[in-house]
Amino acid sequence: MRRPPKIESKVDPRTIVLDEDWGRHNYTVRGRPCPGVTTILWEEGLMGPGALFSHDREAALRGRAVHRAAYLHLAGTLDVATVHPLVRPYLDQFFGWVGRRQPRALASEMLVGYPAPAFCGRLDLVATLYGARLPELIDLKTTEDSRAIPSWVRWQLAGYSLCLTRPVRRGVLLLDGTDRPAEVKYLDGPEYRGDAGVFLAAATVWTTKAAVFGTTRRGA
Repeated sequence: MRRPPKIESKVDPRTIVLDEDWGRHNYTVRGRPCPGVTTILWEEGLMGPGALFSHDREAALRGRAVHRAAYLHLAGTLDVATVHPLVRPYLDQFFGWVGRRQPRALASEMLVGYPAPAFCGRLDLVATLYGARLPELIDLKTTEDSRAIPSWVRWQLAGYSLCLTRPVRRGVLLLDGTDRPAEVKYLDGPEYRGDAGVFLAAATVWTTKAAVFGTTRRGA
């Protein structure tokens, strides 16, 4: 039996610390502050207004709970009886996708980093699916509208993929809490080929602004 591919970060995850403050993800690497992927997208204007630092506390809690429960399920340690009723419909969709596609998880809730320009992130899932040529980097999004992927997600996943030492196929699993079977929508058409370059350019501008002006905030 062929050994599964090993998923590794270009920056040692043991040196990365994440402090969560609702919409904000505050990272340090070896004790030094480091921007997150979504922070770079927000502060360089690649996300829509309110997309990152939402004041909808319930939605933020629900999304985090779904991610955590999905992680525990893949690890085989989830106690379904502990899942909140508001979370369960989204998780049931995830269970259905796992049952149909039988993903083999290679990494989940993994901290990753890129050395220069430095940035960090926490990816949801890297898995192998039956018949797939590449490991798949899959982002879970809880949403009330499963018809479209948010425009900025393409660059978010490009940032995560840059942090990995091997190529992956990018995709988004949209969970809307309905009876609709959830399926991964892939970001691998020709229109997505420049995404890594766009993200690296944004990260370079963010880093330059921080070094020259001492601030990166939009409008600052």
